[in-house]
Amino acid sequence: MKFLIDGLIDEAGVDGCFYSVQDAEITRFTEEEYLNWLKPSEMKLLDYMNSKSSMNIIHFCAWEGIPNRLSVWEDYHAPVISWSRYIDTYDINEMRDWTGGSTVWGGFDNRPGTLLYTGTKEEIEAEVKNIIEQAGKTRFILGADCSIHPECSVERIRWMVDAAKNL
Repeated sequence: MKFLIDGLIDEAGVDGCFYSVQDAEITRFTEEEYLNWLKPSEMKLLDYMNSKSSMNIIHFCAWEGIPNRLSVWEDYHAPVISWSRYIDTYDINEMRDWTGGSTVWGGFDNRPGTLLYTGTKEEIEAEVKNIIEQAGKTRFILGADCSIHPECSVERIRWMVDAAKNL
């Protein structure tokens, strides 16, 4: 993986990497298994990434609505942290505090059928206002809790962007 990071940063000139860690769901591995089997290689990669760039993002991924053992990631550091707010249930400020003050990225539930996919323009605008009132305008990136599925129209993303610009 180091060659990929080198290629992205040194050769392609990207500013940083997005690193998604997963498999810490409470039903997947025990904490001991995760710490022994997965964490050593993840930490090596993360440390290498952070040695190459100060603009990396870690995403604490949650699958299928199953919460993570966030404790296994408590010493994973990057300038920006993304997490599954609606699965792991840390609010924006709790996650910022938990990460030691990293910028946090999220706010909207990314799962189909949620507000981002079904809400009216007015509901999405109101939620943007609510999220930014909670998070503040520093050390926060408004977005979805993970990737946005293709069935979410670009128009809905535009409603988010425009609402944030108007605050």
